[in-house]
Amino acid sequence: MYHNCPVHNKHRSVGRDSENERLRTGSLLAAINLHNRNVIPMVNERHRSKEFIEFLKKLDGLYPKDWKLE
Repeated sequence: MYHNCPVHNKHRSVGRDSENERLRTGSLLAAINLHNRNVIPMVNERHRSKEFIEFLKKLDGLYPKDWKLE
């Protein structure tokens, strides 16, 4: 018998908490330049695609335009 199976109407449903109800969890993004061992960090109060795109633009601005970043 399975002991951890969900049972209909036995437990209240659990949804994703809003940003403010999660104790203001932040976001830490970081990249490592393997050539010179530099760490490029970015800390934000929110965790959305907008902040991730901002991080990618920050990385893009650190290197010459003719370089291909992978």
